[in-house]
Amino acid sequence: MGMPRGDSPAKAHQYYEYLQSHQQTWQAPATWHIKWLDLAWLWGFLVALGLIILWWLWQYRSTRQRAFTPPTSSVATRVRPPGLRRDSFSCSR
Repeated sequence: MGMPRGDSPAKAHQYYEYLQSHQQTWQAPATWHIKWLDLAWLWGFLVALGLIILWWLWQYRSTRQRAFTPPTSSVATRVRPPGLRRDSFSCSR
């Protein structure tokens, strides 16, 4: 069916009805209602995702490597790594 060229109002109305017939659905009209289970799943997923992100941030912040800072106490300067002799750090040799 082609576009009417203004032949008659009846022809334009037929074209209008033809175009509107494609807008029909196969489902029966129903009133709008809330699917509570779907809504609960959605919010439950969002809450779980938020908790996982917060846990990940807490875990990341507590286990990441910090920058090396030189020891400030005399106790820390006396501790040597295992397996190293006392004279291995001297520059006299």
